[in-house]
Amino acid sequence: MAARRILIVDDNVSLRVLLRTYLIDAGYDTVEAGDGETAISLALSEPIDLVLLDVMLPKRSGIEVLREIRARRALPVVMMSSLSEPELVDLAADADGYIRKPFRPGDVAKCVTAVLAQGTA
Repeated sequence: MAARRILIVDDNVSLRVLLRTYLIDAGYDTVEAGDGETAISLALSEPIDLVLLDVMLPKRSGIEVLREIRARRALPVVMMSSLSEPELVDLAADADGYIRKPFRPGDVAKCVTAVLAQGTA
């Protein structure tokens, strides 16, 4: 079976590299976007299994990206942010999960795996 494909969306290149490393080490395939417009384009046109989405992005915010994806495709979305948990919960109420920055290496793969498992149960 092919590896599940995760779209990593963050404007910080170093963080995308780190996330890519964590996810590849956990057995996932990745594709990346550095802004909201590119994220929407990839999420709607590529074979993606889950979107790992930062809240603060150039061109379109993570919340706008989430809403656009939700309106056009059934795709799990995990939000990432340095906002405090209550703020993030309010902002990402429609997301399937969230990860607070800074995160520990294992947090990302665990959250992605758990969200993907919910969709296959």
